[in-house]
Amino acid sequence: MALIIGIIFYSMPVVAVCLFVVSLVLFCVAKHDNKRRPGSVSAETMSARKTFLIVSSVIAGAMMLVVGVIVYLAYSIVVYM
Repeated sequence: MALIIGIIFYSMPVVAVCLFVVSLVLFCVAKHDNKRRPGSVSAETMSARKTFLIVSSVIAGAMMLVVGVIVYLAYSIVVYM
């Protein structure tokens, strides 16, 4: 049981970063398509992709902050023992 919880706990930041990368790629591709062929991507789609990018970056940033704090605490426990 502890192994499953550990796998889920440590895989959540990886999933959050993957979600951010996917949303970044989708936004960049849509922006590139709009530059090459104006009007190929609707304004609603661009707005939705930008919102998705912002939300995923906040989620990924929060996850990385939590991971950073955990790594820092683990490091400080080892150093000061």
